[in-house]
Amino acid sequence: MLAIAGSFYLVSTYAFVLFCIVLGVRLVGLSRRTGARPELYLGSALCLMGGVGYGILITMSLSRGWFGEAGMGWIPGVSLLGKGLHDIGVLFMITFVVTVFRPTERWARALAAVMVGALVVGYVGHAITDGFREAQPTTLWYWLGFATIGTLPLWNATEAFLYHGQMRKRAALGLADPMVANRFLLFGVASTFSALAVWTVSIPSLLQIPLDRQMTFISFTLSLTAVWGIGAIGSYWLAFFPPAWYARRVGAKTA
Repeated sequence: MLAIAGSFYLVSTYAFVLFCIVLGVRLVGLSRRTGARPELYLGSALCLMGGVGYGILITMSLSRGWFGEAGMGWIPGVSLLGKGLHDIGVLFMITFVVTVFRPTERWARALAAVMVGALVVGYVGHAITDGFREAQPTTLWYWLGFATIGTLPLWNATEAFLYHGQMRKRAALGLADPMVANRFLLFGVASTFSALAVWTVSIPSLLQIPLDRQMTFISFTLSLTAVWGIGAIGSYWLAFFPPAWYARRVGAKTA
């Protein structure tokens, strides 16, 4: 059972990583052609956070089992790099949320500043206390940074769902493109799946459950996380690579 769950998790995880890189590069390329900032921010966020950075962290986590103590000379350093790239992606995502959904709200800028501060201080503190050598995060610095990582997708989802409600009303009056309105709904769904994945895989460590006890339910944890990852991929795919049948369905349903 563990082998099946582990394979399912690995395939879905690296599919998610590859998809985020492809989508991120596409959005950054679109931004370069149009000069639009939201595409630049979102593309950079997906490429670094869900793609390159997360991919490095997952690979280093697996490398601990493959190389054991022999890898401790380089795994912490590569993990430090991967986490840094991941967190830069998080900064881009925070910028995207504020720029697109709350460009004039002071409270949003204040919240963003707090989230950025927690992320940066947590990363630096975790690195200084040699936290990247540990297989399971134990430092309070790590969880300080996680306070941002764990709540950001919830903020994304909330703003996207609210904006979808507004855009749907405009689309019904012929004042907005139904596909654009639907894209905000799908972004909210993808963000929800991302939040579920982050919390599912992190709760055991947050509760400081020993690794040997985690192994008793690891198959369930891996399988559930994989399902959330596939849900996020599907939502992003429909949002940014909609097949003709889906575009027709959304247009007919929303108009």
